[in-house]
Amino acid sequence: MINVVDVTKNVKCICGLEQPLAQKCCGCGRYFITPLEEMERKAIVRAIVLAGKVALAARYLGVSKTLVYRKIHAYGLTVQEIQRGKR
Repeated sequence: MINVVDVTKNVKCICGLEQPLAQKCCGCGRYFITPLEEMERKAIVRAIVLAGKVALAARYLGVSKTLVYRKIHAYGLTVQEIQRGKR
């Protein structure tokens, strides 16, 4: 099962430094959070990589495989690109 820690270990601040999610940036002092759409894309990609199949990845994520295919298409990706690591 995938959890939030697997998906969002570090995010990039506006100033360019990578920091843990929802932390204060040591470069500029801002607090920042990864955009929801980016977290969703990372979760879908990670689930497909770990599961190897879209149907199983969808089950891990608790959504339908149709939704996963729709999201992959919306992000301009293909299942083959994700499985080959070209994401």
